[in-house]
Amino acid sequence: MSRPRTALVTGGTAGIGQAIAEALLQSGFIVAVIGRRPAPLAAMREKGFVAIECDVSDPSAIERTAGLLPKDF
Repeated sequence: MSRPRTALVTGGTAGIGQAIAEALLQSGFIVAVIGRRPAPLAAMREKGFVAIECDVSDPSAIERTAGLLPKDF
């Protein structure tokens, strides 16, 4: 049995990042999106994404976020 393909998209709640995330999901990937705004992240969760709030300009936030991802991601 093959392992599911996974992707992590920063800025995945709007614009190009969202388009990339949606294309990956439609292609069968398990997709985690990272963004700063809670409302768009909630909308992405409703579409089937793993959605995590994180400001990638903050190194400590990146470390916390890495700890939230499933081990097999």
